[in-house]
Amino acid sequence: MSIKTKILTDNDPLEAVLAGAEKLYKAVSVTMGPRGSNVIFRKYGKKVGITHDGVTVAKMVQLNNEAEDVGADLLREAAMKLDATTGDGTTTVTVLAYNILKVAVEHIKNGESAMKLKLAIESLQPGIVSKIKDLADTDVTVDKLIAVASVASGDKEIGQSVGEIMHKAGKDTPIMLGFSESTETHAEVIDGFKIDSGPASPYLMEGAGVKLVIDKPRVIVVDAKLRDKDDVIPILTTLNSEPPEKRNFLLVCSDIAGDALAIMIVNRVKGFANIAIARVPEHINSHSEYLSDVAIACGAKLMSKNTSCSIREPRLDYYGSCDKVTVEPRETVIINGHAIKEDMDTRLDSLMEFAKTGKTRAARKFADDRIKTLEQKVISIFVGGQSETDAEEKHYRYEDAVGACRAALRSGVVPGGGTVLYALSEALSGSISADILQKALKSPLEQVLGNAGIDFDKNDIKIGFGYNVVKPELGVVDLTTEGILDPAESEIECVKTAITIAGLLMTAGALIVDEGEPDEKAQLWTGADKS
Repeated sequence: MSIKTKILTDNDPLEAVLAGAEKLYKAVSVTMGPRGSNVIFRKYGKKVGITHDGVTVAKMVQLNNEAEDVGADLLREAAMKLDATTGDGTTTVTVLAYNILKVAVEHIKNGESAMKLKLAIESLQPGIVSKIKDLADTDVTVDKLIAVASVASGDKEIGQSVGEIMHKAGKDTPIMLGFSESTETHAEVIDGFKIDSGPASPYLMEGAGVKLVIDKPRVIVVDAKLRDKDDVIPILTTLNSEPPEKRNFLLVCSDIAGDALAIMIVNRVKGFANIAIARVPEHINSHSEYLSDVAIACGAKLMSKNTSCSIREPRLDYYGSCDKVTVEPRETVIINGHAIKEDMDTRLDSLMEFAKTGKTRAARKFADDRIKTLEQKVISIFVGGQSETDAEEKHYRYEDAVGACRAALRSGVVPGGGTVLYALSEALSGSISADILQKALKSPLEQVLGNAGIDFDKNDIKIGFGYNVVKPELGVVDLTTEGILDPAESEIECVKTAITIAGLLMTAGALIVDEGEPDEKAQLWTGADKS
């Protein structure tokens, strides 16, 4: 397929990105709030789906106009970024970013400097963030978690279930979501190994959204900092004889960068293999011991550059395996690693002994931490429904509830429903940038109440007081008493992300897009061909 390049200049780039952003905004914003609408979608060749989840809607939107799709794509990036960092607030950030952009474009067309406007809006961000932090309640009880989960999912039953599970599990226990084989939803505790680091590069997640899931991968563990292409090509070559559906693996290493990382990214993007890479977390001092534990947990042999299990001459029997690996921005979780029982028992016995007899307190604590990691559990929630479509719709709601609870446990909670941002906007005035941000900060609450058909008096909206959209007949209520709470982290990241993405879009002075994509076959790329 031939590729044509299209170039837009003058006011055309702003018109194009605003038009694309508006189309995505309209599709996403209808879901906002408990009284928001569902979105029915169908991708080419796929079955019909239904969702109330903003980020899922954003992923579905792909415009036929390449120039407009740039605006939609960057607005979608705002939602995806927020879903990646907090797991909540994706619809709010879309509404915020679009409204910042819309009003800013009006001023730019009237002669305002786009870059000056961008910098002025960014200068207001720290003050808003600081005020949200001051409002945060960090005493997150089970009742508050249930409230947060109920608001995020729009379902009290889901909120009750997720809130109780998250309170018992705490912020450090991985929570996995899957589908039940029956109509019932249930939770199970399974073996897991959580690595406190996300993907080695965002390009390894491209196409997988904010979460990469690989079923039945090989697990390759390397005690080395991988830099050169010769550090990784032998590993890829061992998989070259395998059929494409079996080229699934997780590489866990001390570090990876340079040509080694580039080779891995290109081979994933080109479709040669489904690749995930996790590095040893920054807080771990002894990389060798940590990687040795990962290898034990997955039945792998620890490879390095200068041992008999060399990365220059790897073999398939050096690789371990597990039932599943999930990669998110903050963590990588190995589920049901296929450990050799005798090796695992020997390692645990050795660590337990050292935890008692180690010469220093730090050494004994490190041994104890390693035991806890090797014995770690993962809570899996299997979502059921009356039909496949029903189960998928519930699955989206559970994802929202879990993400919101995680954010609440990290940062505390604030009164919900968009009232915090609305109330803080009242203090902004005196400049064009303040006017832009004031209007944008009011938009989430206006969207929630608009979707519910509620008319309101702006004087009724104060921090902590607003409307229970499910019971509008109550009028203005104490939101905390009513259990309408949001994670403080979500509010903060919504503001920061929306300002960043809108700032990028409003400064578009030219736009260059390629139309059409070449077809490529999936084959091993070694970097030898630079053309």
